[in-house]
Amino acid sequence: MQLSKQQQMDFDANNRRFGFTAESLSQLPAHTPQKITFSKDPQVSSVPPKMITVANLAELKALVSLPKTDDDSHLNYPPALDLAEVKTGLTAAHRQQLRAALHCGVAGETGKVADSDLALLQEYEFPMTLAAFAMTDHTVKSGEILELGNGTTTNFGTLTIEAGGQVKSSGQAYLNCQNLNQQGSQPSGSYTINLSMPTLNPVKAANGKAGNDGHQGQQGSPGAKCASHCKTAPGNGGKGGNGGNGAPGDNGTHGAHGPILYCMINRASGNISIHSGAQEGQAGGNGGAGGNGGKGGEAGHNPGPCPDAKSGSEGDGGSGGAGGNGGNGGNGAQIYFYYDKSQPKPSIEPTYSTTNGGEQGSGGAPGKGHTSGDPGKGGAPGKPGAPGVIKAIPSNN
Repeated sequence: MQLSKQQQMDFDANNRRFGFTAESLSQLPAHTPQKITFSKDPQVSSVPPKMITVANLAELKALVSLPKTDDDSHLNYPPALDLAEVKTGLTAAHRQQLRAALHCGVAGETGKVADSDLALLQEYEFPMTLAAFAMTDHTVKSGEILELGNGTTTNFGTLTIEAGGQVKSSGQAYLNCQNLNQQGSQPSGSYTINLSMPTLNPVKAANGKAGNDGHQGQQGSPGAKCASHCKTAPGNGGKGGNGGNGAPGDNGTHGAHGPILYCMINRASGNISIHSGAQEGQAGGNGGAGGNGGKGGEAGHNPGPCPDAKSGSEGDGGSGGAGGNGGNGGNGAQIYFYYDKSQPKPSIEPTYSTTNGGEQGSGGAPGKGHTSGDPGKGGAPGKPGAPGVIKAIPSNN
């Protein structure tokens, strides 16, 4: 599709920011694979990346240049991190909160992000590198995938998606496009923009090992007789060994958080289907069963005429192992679809994956014996992650 005069100017302006000229645009290989990957890693990328070093948040905002909007109601500015908590380093939760601060700093007003968070962003996120790509036109054919890797920014004049073709992203990425055309309807399980997440494999953490059964008790000592009377009575059998306790089940792995994709679209046509994926937490492993108590020892041999000895008592059963906790669900993917409000409003069909935590593992069964062991306690279920985000945002291009 031919670009309008204004679209051509905007396309060229994006290229200049990324350091491209009309003669140095990205070139696909002559024989393109079914999956085209744009990546910061030259060994992975289908097209050589143009690497850009970004020193700070101000440079990042200027480089990606998200469109201006009437307000920032689509953003949730996070509270400032507690500096006392982060003195010894950032936890996964701290990094996730910083990620939210970075998102708001790029997409919203930097002044609304806490100064302390801006300092932490500078310390932990910058300098960063982005990989830039630029193409005048590209068609993602049916059955093909265009993968936008983490830390990539891509500029298209016209991007056409055939039915069954998909754009995917595996991290934080930026997609600029003057014309985005969805041709036909996507079949079931396929989306124009698909930020799905792989299922954790295996879906359940390892179960605990069962406890060992107790050993058999020692046989009683033999009796002895002298002529016609009992000299030494036979001994009773020894008590069987106690069963071992079952091992606890492993805790489930937490689901990974979904990627963030910023789409800056001047004009979109067709039914744009967008899927926000998520990775559910892994189920906790079951606790191992307790071992059974060992059999009691046999009574000592009675040569007669001695009184019979008794067999030993059975050993106690071991306790079952505790079930593992389910992993927490990852936060759903976030897609921010900016469109020029002077153009026809795009038709967007959003779908979402669940962000459930993993199921808890069951406690192990108690071992049997003279006194049975205790059953293992079940684990705790994983917590769900935050739901995915798909927002169509009118902009003042």
